[in-house]
Amino acid sequence: MPLNVMNVMPQLSLSPTGPVNEAGEAVHFRQGDLDGACGPYSLMMALVANGTVARYEASYMGLQDGRTRLGKFHNRLVEFGGLINSGTNEYDLDWLLECFRNQLSLKKFSGTTRSLVTDLVAAVSAGYSTIIGVDWPGGEGHWLLVVGYQGQLIDGPEARSKTNVTHLLCLDPMLEAPRVSLWNAVLEVQTAEGTVVNAGPFPSNHWGGMEPTKCKITNGLAIGKR
Repeated sequence: MPLNVMNVMPQLSLSPTGPVNEAGEAVHFRQGDLDGACGPYSLMMALVANGTVARYEASYMGLQDGRTRLGKFHNRLVEFGGLINSGTNEYDLDWLLECFRNQLSLKKFSGTTRSLVTDLVAAVSAGYSTIIGVDWPGGEGHWLLVVGYQGQLIDGPEARSKTNVTHLLCLDPMLEAPRVSLWNAVLEVQTAEGTVVNAGPFPSNHWGGMEPTKCKITNGLAIGKR
């Protein structure tokens, strides 16, 4: 019989105020209702999660010397404009991460939903902080931080087994910080039988406390410390 399994980033743990990193610092950042800054917010959650940036540094970037890594990062954010109305793509996030290039190990993912899930699971298991891009019907896009996954452990031949991943567990900057789990949103990516959830161009579902919304995972960026 298949067994349900769940795995999360080893750096994260629960606290009364939400997920915290190994230093006990809150990881989640909530974006404003009017801005399109989910990419930078997800990026900052990833950097705080793996300890590259301290929470207080992220909260007071505007006070940093413009020659430092955080000062440069802040200055680049300012170039997007006050509300980052047009959003950010993978090239924008890569440009922002150049400020930390000497401290980070980066892996980029693209491909089908199945291949992306395989890469994301490997990144989570290795302790990478991984942000993913998703598209919704209508042309809107979004960024989230993947903190874990859920699936079923299926016995295979010769005493080998594999995990059929059904859900990605995420911290979504669009939602409030969770209090009783390490995630506040879920991406339903496969059925228990290993097939896609939806037919058509949006094979996955985003769960965020409301009705599930069809979506498609487009790419991923895994961030690790050197």
